[in-house]
Amino acid sequence: MRRTFQVTLAVLLCTIASATTAATEVAAAEGSYFDNFMDWQELPAKMVAPPAQYLVTRLTEIEAIKKGEFETVAENIAKKQAFLDGTLIAPSKGAIAIRINFQFANVEVLYSADEQKYTVVQKPGQPWCLEKYREPVFCNFIIADYQSKYVKDPLGRPGLYERGTAFGITTAFDSAFARRYVRFDSGVIDVIPYPIEQAREVSTKDIRIMLIGRIAHPTVNDAGARMQTPSLKTADDIYIPRKGIPFNVEGILYYVLGSPKIIAKRDFRK
Repeated sequence: MRRTFQVTLAVLLCTIASATTAATEVAAAEGSYFDNFMDWQELPAKMVAPPAQYLVTRLTEIEAIKKGEFETVAENIAKKQAFLDGTLIAPSKGAIAIRINFQFANVEVLYSADEQKYTVVQKPGQPWCLEKYREPVFCNFIIADYQSKYVKDPLGRPGLYERGTAFGITTAFDSAFARRYVRFDSGVIDVIPYPIEQAREVSTKDIRIMLIGRIAHPTVNDAGARMQTPSLKTADDIYIPRKGIPFNVEGILYYVLGSPKIIAKRDFRK
């Protein structure tokens, strides 16, 4: 069955209980910030890097903080900022890391024993990060309330019916991160030299990404939608709006699931 987005919530690396209080989050924030990530030889023992689902949950909570009738825009933004300051992703406290699963990014890691290197490949289909007409890049983390099924239209033609909401980040189209990771087709997006002796100890399926950076503004941006309207040419009926929080990507860590091992680091602050 064809699916442009693969969405299985069960593959998230860890979950954050919805009942987690702001006080608990602040207490856990000791290892949440990543300003010196390029100095690390391995992941710190006290590191706190929530899964993408955590950012999505906070994003929807920010979106729910509506501007009151007698409230200025500045006051509303200050209220959203105050909310973020009580979470693990407070931009005022330092760079944060969000765990990204390759399944949601639609990429995979391959190893070449002959060349002794990993290649990070954008697979065919929906790209991880989208950019159009020099607008902010949208990078998908997860799709909420996803539905995908085949139905028949009034003419009896089978068509794909898809619904859901894509959540992620938006970032500048001309940033160092976007220049490396935005692709309009499939192909290599990163190359990581790695000795074969060390590679033998790592399964490529266990390699993951941490996206490091800061929330640029406590708002939620509409980033268009993936849409297909039934027509004479197709019976497909697809509507998946995209929502992202502005995020300045400062770096990436490639790491091994269940281990402190770091495979590679990328610094986009230069």
